[in-house]
Amino acid sequence: MSSDLGNLLASRRQELGLNQRVIADHLGLSQSAISDFEQGKRLPTHAQMIKLTEILKIRLGQLYDRSPNDRDESDSDDVERAIAESKLDRKQQDALLMFYGCLRQRDSIGNVAWLRYRLPAERDEAQSPS
Repeated sequence: MSSDLGNLLASRRQELGLNQRVIADHLGLSQSAISDFEQGKRLPTHAQMIKLTEILKIRLGQLYDRSPNDRDESDSDDVERAIAESKLDRKQQDALLMFYGCLRQRDSIGNVAWLRYRLPAERDEAQSPS
């Protein structure tokens, strides 16, 4: 996850024409800390992730998404599955997941990102004739 996160941070920062010093100043960190994030040597805290979403103009879920291959069904629970299958828009789902994740002390947004990837494939398999 950390190298994917680091790549996302670096590419988005560059797209916006920002340097590591600007990001570091906004977060109250050193430039080397930002470099560590981008190289996957260190992970930002949740509070730092929230600030990064504001600076980089991205959704929090994008920072928590992991490769679908890094997850399995046991990573999610019934509540996360219900949220993933709900008719709520992505912003509403992410708000619920942040709250639920805080209560459960888990990466609910990342788990549902995995479910969002898996559910369309599961539906297609269930609908196709044998």
